[in-house]
Formats: sequence, structure tokens, C-alpha cells
Amino acid sequence: AQGQSCLLQSHRLHGKRVDSLTDPSGAFTPYFQQSGYDGNVSSLLYTPLVTVDDQGVPQPALAEGWDVSPDNLTYTFHLRKDLKFSDGTPITSDDVAFTWTILHDKAYDGDSQLPTLLVKGGQAYKEGKAESIEGIKVIDPLTISVTLEKPNAAALLTLGSDVLSKAYYGKEYKFGQLDYIKKMHEQPVGSGPYKLEKFIPGQEVRLVANENYYKGKPATEHFIYKTSEGDVWQFIETGEVDYASFTATQENIDKLKSLGFVNILSYTPSTYGYLQVNLEHEALKDKKVRQAITYGLDRQSIYVDANQGAASIANIPSSPIAWSYTEDGINPYKYDPDQANKLLDEA
Repeated sequence: AQGQSCLLQSHRLHGKRVDSLTDPSGAFTPYFQQSGYDGNVSSLLYTPLVTVDDQGVPQPALAEGWDVSPDNLTYTFHLRKDLKFSDGTPITSDDVAFTWTILHDKAYDGDSQLPTLLVKGGQAYKEGKAESIEGIKVIDPLTISVTLEKPNAAALLTLGSDVLSKAYYGKEYKFGQLDYIKKMHEQPVGSGPYKLEKFIPGQEVRLVANENYYKGKPATEHFIYKTSEGDVWQFIETGEVDYASFTATQENIDKLKSLGFVNILSYTPSTYGYLQVNLEHEALKDKKVRQAITYGLDRQSIYVDANQGAASIANIPSSPIAWSYTEDGINPYKYDPDQANKLLDEA
């Protein structure tokens, strides 16, 4: 299923905003998260060096600018002046270097893509053959450069992600030992618009405005995620949450309209679902069998009709709103039982 439409609804906000969120684990430290729900929370606690606008174009955030060498191997970031973490300590190039370094540690088992960029000297550090990473250069407190072994189109945004405080997250760091960071999830030190006030597992995440945020303290003082799964309709109906999302079935739309006090916005999210075949299974090693299964699945009925039209058929692993989405040269595998049987006979 692909491009499933959803709905947002919100009340007016008066110093507090309450959203719904499914089951965060409490691992609110970037690069060490357990789920996308943890990422929803940490996106309010941290600000990256580089962000993107609604067209996906890189924009300055903690970094006011950057330079890329003509050979596309060296990236130099220029931090804004007077940046502070949520605890009031300054954000400097040393913090950026520390962040990039621990992601190359042999003990790092998170999902950051930064180690795949092939930073010069990164592998030597990971293998314990060097005490620092050759390609990372702290030029001054507000300037840092990093050199890659080969160009990578994703480098700017991957390098330009969140920054961890070296003074806080690095005070116990020893090469090959990163488990200590898990103990620090409960009291994150970030750079985003909010600070963590309290996490009550299964109930809510309470955030409070960060007075040290580089854009200024947010006008909405308190931000709360209600995390009790399955209670979103109840929270919307009673006014306990100000914002939530639902699958855009006609049933849901009618129910939301009947409430009479919500603003409804229809949109297409970046999500998609898929079925994956086991290529170690003897029969499924045959391409014709795999094609027959696809032709034989009535995806229109299973996904689109069952969702009252709030979905579309996916023929590539991407949402239609992604910049990379294409249907050029793609076989749509329209439902065709006869073709499925023909391929099975051939197989």
C-alpha cells in the first residue's frame, strides 16, 4: 500500500499543545533511538546543523553556512555564534567532532548512516588503529571540516544532523564502550526548541520551552505527547489532545466532521507498506513464481478498497510525495489471474 492519505486536526493553542504519539520507549538521544516515535520526541529536543525546507532543499540551522570543495570530498561547516545547549553550555566544533567520532566507534550499533560516508580515517579509528579520525579537522570553535574518501550525494545532510554535547555525553566515553549513553536518555541535553520535563511510560512525554534555543524561546511553553495507545479518538473527543492523525477513510472523515470543533487537513504521508518474499525458499527462487504471486494478488481490493480509497497501489518502495518517486519503466503488475496461472504453469 502506498500514499495512504491521513488527517490532522487541531484546536487553538493557549500556552500548551497536546499531541498524540504511539508508545515511545524513552530513548530520546539521537543516533541511539529505539523507534521512530522516539525520533518524534528528539526532533523537538535537538536541532541539526542543516535542515531542509518543504522542497527538500538544505537550509542553515545550527550551521549558518557550509563550503564544499570542488572535488566534493571536503565539507566545512560554519556554526552560528553564541549557540547553547539546553543546559546553557556553548555548542562548538568540538561537539560536532565528538558526535562524528563516536558514530565510528566499534561499539556503535545504531542506525546512523554517517559511518557509510567513508570519512577519511574512519575505518582506522573503528579498528582501534588510530586515536582520532584523520578526516575530521577542528579549525576553530565555530569551524569544522571533514574529508571523505569518495563523493556521496547524501553527505551534506548526513553530516549535518544532530549534535551531541561532548561535555555531557562524552564525559564517560572510552573507545569501544557506548552502553553508558543508554543511562543518559532520561535526562537529554539538546539544542532544540524544547527540553524534556518528564517521561511517564505509557502515559505522556512532557516537554517545556528551551530558553537557550537559537531562534528564541518558543511562545508555546508546554508541549505534551499523550502516549496511551488506542485512546486517540477519546482524547480528541474530550479535548485532551490538540492534534492527531487518522487514516482518511470516509468513516473517519464523517466521524471527525461530526465533532464540530476540529480543523481537518488531508495529506499524503511518506509511508508505504510491502510484502517481501523469502528468496531462500526453493520455489520463490524462480522469478516467474514471484511474478505470478504479484499478478495474482488483488491489491486494489486488499489495500485500496478496504481502506475506502485512503491508499494507492505501490509498485516501487517509495511514497508518491518522495523526490525520488517514479513510475517510468515500472511494471504495474495489474491484477491478472490468467497471467498468474500461465506463469505458474511455465514454472
